[in-house]
Order: sequence, then C-alpha cells, then structure tokens
Amino acid sequence: MRVGVRELRQRYPGEKVTQQPYDNPGFDILVGTLANPIAYVRVKATQGYQPTFHLSEGERQFSIDHAERYVLAVVYSVHLYEETYKFSLHSGRIDLNAFKLVPMQWQGKLLTDDKASVRRL
Repeated sequence: MRVGVRELRQRYPGEKVTQQPYDNPGFDILVGTLANPIAYVRVKATQGYQPTFHLSEGERQFSIDHAERYVLAVVYSVHLYEETYKFSLHSGRIDLNAFKLVPMQWQGKLLTDDKASVRRL
C-alpha cells in the first residue's frame, strides 16, 4: 500500500491521496475526496515476475460500476531485500478486453433443502 500511495502522489500531484481502511469495499486508495472523487484505486501486489492478481467478483463489479474513475494498480516483481518493484496502472473496467481473466472458485447453493432439519450442536 505504501508503494501505491507514493506512486499515486507522483501521478496526481496536488491531489489528495488517501489510503482507505483495510476492509474498504471496492478500492484501497481514494484520489480526490468522496464528494469529488478523481480515482478509486485498487492495489494488488505480488512477488511474481508477471503482473498477476486475484480479485473477487465484487471488486470486478466495482470496476464496472465506476469505470470512469476506476484504477487498478499492480505492484509486481517485488524484491523485499533489494527494495525494488515494478508498477503498472490500468484505468477503467476490469473485463476481457484488457485482461486475461480465469475463474478460480465457484460458489454453490443447494436448490432444495427439503431434507434438511434443524439439529442441536
């Protein structure tokens, strides 16, 4: 997050850059203010050499709903001991036009639970 804030302050000079609480839905850093947002930034980081990341369906949907102000920041090839990294930004929605997206997990729900009964623990 520290890298993301530093990079964004360089890219948006003179604008307020605020890290959000850890569990903030949709974005990690706000550029501008809530009343006048310039960018909602989600930060993803990996030590891997490629700019790969995991995201939830909620994160992807937020990028679509706020595409005109959404920015994905990917910090990758992170070397902690050397204190080096690569940094890439993508503005706009996360979709198949700009990303290779692969589903990693399914959520299931039984269509019927007529055989279920309440039991004591």
